[in-house]
Amino acid sequence: MNIDAALDSTLDPASKDFDVTKWVQDFVRELSDKGHVPHGLGFVFQDLSVYGSGAALQLQDTVSSVLSAPFRPREFFGSKKAPRRHILHGFNGLLKAGELLAVLGRPGSGCSTFLKTMCGELNNLEMDKNSVIHYDGIPQDRMKKEFKGEVIYNQEVCYFFHP
Repeated sequence: MNIDAALDSTLDPASKDFDVTKWVQDFVRELSDKGHVPHGLGFVFQDLSVYGSGAALQLQDTVSSVLSAPFRPREFFGSKKAPRRHILHGFNGLLKAGELLAVLGRPGSGCSTFLKTMCGELNNLEMDKNSVIHYDGIPQDRMKKEFKGEVIYNQEVCYFFHP
């Protein structure tokens, strides 16, 4: 930590004046001064439509879905073939290197599907043939083959196994 930072109470986590934004900026500046320059990667997605079936569909029960269950007997007595659902509909966007994207939504709204799709984790998911995802101009299929560790999905649910 530089001398000015040591005197600045907004950079001291124990201080009531602590500012996490200034602390992170100072941390990144310090890393850069030491030659550890973080690299960034931007991406663009166009006409992103994703379908899912089977394990990819983790639908959350709501009060109305539970109450209307007796009126949907096919779900319980019909074929066991998993339905194919249209999860994401025509998304477009651009995220430049160094920018932050917050993905917010209620359970079952497609947030995890969107994040998994951005990272190329398409297990039981199918992208529409017209959907385009590029990472700084590199198509997603090439990115998954040649730069596999650069774009990853970190699941938000933690699983703990106890003996």
